[in-house]
Amino acid sequence: MAKTHTTLFPTPPLDECKAPIENVFELTPVPSNDGQAVFTNTHPLWHPSGSRGVYGGTLIAQSLSAAMLTVPSTVNMHSMHCHFLIAATAETPIYYHVDHVNDGDSMDEKVLEHSRSKPDVSVPQDPAAGEGTGNGLFESRIVDSDIDTYFIGTLWRVYNLSPYPSPPPTDQEEPNQKAEKIEVMASLNHSIYLHHPQAVRVDDWMLTEMETPWAGNERGLVVQRIWSTDGILVATCIQEALVRLKQHETPKHML
Repeated sequence: MAKTHTTLFPTPPLDECKAPIENVFELTPVPSNDGQAVFTNTHPLWHPSGSRGVYGGTLIAQSLSAAMLTVPSTVNMHSMHCHFLIAATAETPIYYHVDHVNDGDSMDEKVLEHSRSKPDVSVPQDPAAGEGTGNGLFESRIVDSDIDTYFIGTLWRVYNLSPYPSPPPTDQEEPNQKAEKIEVMASLNHSIYLHHPQAVRVDDWMLTEMETPWAGNERGLVVQRIWSTDGILVATCIQEALVRLKQHETPKHML
């Protein structure tokens, strides 16, 4: 069987001068006859084990990278709104088409300004301190769970549910964990509001606070706020997910 390529062009070697995650998000321009800005993933896409398709965070980051490649470096992102209609396959390359809808200008005038205060939580001074848990592209040193699902996982944690239809052999459920299982958990849409891009430091600690204000009709909503170590609210994220509980089967003697 012929080997399946996941990039449009031959994959270059990883750039050792960049962080591993920078190589993952790298894009290559694609020639376009109509003059539209088109990009594709430079390296193969990441399909996490057990997931339906390509990790959604990769698609979000690459789409933002594509947009940023078409504007001056002085332009900052202020929000992103993403809808996940179908799972992207890692078997084929992804194309990112960028359309310029409007170029806005910021004005130096009086503005409303307020921000929620950072919770009184202490964080280590050394970013490398403590034991971390590596998983794929990411490493978490603040929480002891899968950082890919920790945000939307707020929905099952507040009910103390198991995120697995059946627990993996290596995992043990907590003694007080309820019998209900999550049968389906899939992201429907995700909005990111970046308030202070200049205050984001990926080499330093950030504090996140997550809550779920509503769940029902097989959907759930989660809100996340992210602070820098010096108390600046740098971003607010909102994610909606499809959530279905595993239904209890009717005993055969009752059929």
